[in-house]
Amino acid sequence: MTIYCCFNFCMFSVHVSIYGLVQGVGYRRWLKMNCDKNNLFGWTRNSSDGSVECFLQGDREKINTFLILCWEGPENSEVEDVLEKEGKKEETLNSFEIL
Repeated sequence: MTIYCCFNFCMFSVHVSIYGLVQGVGYRRWLKMNCDKNNLFGWTRNSSDGSVECFLQGDREKINTFLILCWEGPENSEVEDVLEKEGKKEETLNSFEIL
C-alpha cells in the first residue's frame, strides 16, 4: 500500500485482484456499492483470466476493512483468493467507477 499525506489526511492506494466465481454474479456492482458507502475512490473491471480487479484509494482503515469484505463478496460469489499490491496515487479520482 502506498501512503500519501496532506493536511493531516493520509490517503492509501492499493490494487486488488479477486479470484474465484466473481464474474457474472454482481461482484463489480457490489464493489461499487460498498466503495460508495465507505467513501473510497477508484475503479473495478473484469479481467480476461476470470478475476475481478480493482484500484482503491482512500482512508487506510476503510481500505483494510473493505479488503476483509472482499472475501465475502455478494451472495452468489465464491471467492478463492484476494491479492493486493501497492498502488500509485491517482490525483484525478473522486468517485468509484465500474469500467
